Amino acid sequence: MPYLYLHLREGEDLVEDLQGANYCDLAAAELAALTGLWDIAGESIKSGQPIKSSAIVIVDAQGSILATVTLPDAMKSRLGT
Repeated sequence: MPYLYLHLREGEDLVEDLQGANYCDLAAAELAALTGLWDIAGESIKSGQPIKSSAIVIVDAQGSILATVTLPDAMKSRLGT
């Protein structure tokens, strides 16, 4: 099981996931990123705030970027397009 980190992209800033988590594979981490972006967007909309988070960057323990899941990716997957 790979230990991966899901860093949050907010504009030019990257908010690092300092804890990380075990995922059975990269697809599971991508699903977690999609779900996280749905939740963040939903909370922003509910509170009337702009959506600041634009992506989640998935990295391994060595800091190598394995995937980037964007807010448009999350919305497309949620809408089934």
